[in-house]
Amino acid sequence: MPLVSVIIPNYNHAAYLPQRMESVLGQTLRNTEIIILDDCSTDGSREIISRYAAQDSRIRTIFNDHNSGSPFRQWAKGLAEAQGEYIWIAESDDYADLLFLEKIVSALEAKPAAGVAYSQSWLVDSAGQKTDSCRNLYAVPGVSGIYLGRQLIEERMAGANLIPNASAAVFRRDLALQLDDSYQDFRFSGDWWFWCQLLAVSDLIYLDEELNHFRSHPQKVTVASHRNHTFVIETLQILALLRAKGWISKQTYRNKSKNAAVQLASTQRAGTQPLSPQSIRKIMQYAFRHNRIFLLQAAKCWLR
Repeated sequence: MPLVSVIIPNYNHAAYLPQRMESVLGQTLRNTEIIILDDCSTDGSREIISRYAAQDSRIRTIFNDHNSGSPFRQWAKGLAEAQGEYIWIAESDDYADLLFLEKIVSALEAKPAAGVAYSQSWLVDSAGQKTDSCRNLYAVPGVSGIYLGRQLIEERMAGANLIPNASAAVFRRDLALQLDDSYQDFRFSGDWWFWCQLLAVSDLIYLDEELNHFRSHPQKVTVASHRNHTFVIETLQILALLRAKGWISKQTYRNKSKNAAVQLASTQRAGTQPLSPQSIRKIMQYAFRHNRIFLLQAAKCWLR
């Protein structure tokens, strides 16, 4: 049985697939199986995938006949096929240091209480050139070490996704199979909710070393998510789920709801990633029904 199942969901990332595949096949930890799922790409991705599959017996391919409409449905399909003790969802437009798996899995092997481990990342551009360390752009738990899952949810995960790039993380398959499939219902934030569920039942290891390369490009789904109302609504949905399950306190729910409203108002005033009037209306309609705290705070911000 493989120690690690590497799941590579792909959709129209032919330009980045060779670099991703080389960084997976070249990992110093060799006891892996590689499951590549193509979601009905139209850019020649399948030819690239088939060429690599013919060269390495560790590779299995799954080609969808119809687009699933969600990367998280591809996650679930890959999980159902996986046999390894650990899972690495290696997104097809990113790439990794060749020591990534060796270091991450060693950390997990040493700490049985940890269900997920992730490393720091380099942010790279479309050409794969480093532009910054993600430590300068995203919050981190602290120094390298193990952190209590429930405490992280209360203090950090309620406000934002602490693991900004799934490619930087490896998790235990047995724990993931115990989670419900509600993460598949999200368009953009399924990974955020997936990590929350894992951290509710296990702890997290953070490696403060850039072992992953997180690619930013115009087609990236997470970039598109900030251009409409869906991401804001999904943030409020995750807050509601965390509160309903008792994983965050009432005060944290209130504070994070207000923070989300302040952030939305600030970006609108600054003109950074502004939302259309139609998107704002949909957010407010959702908040009127489900989160009056957010609604009132947003109104206060805009009336100033």
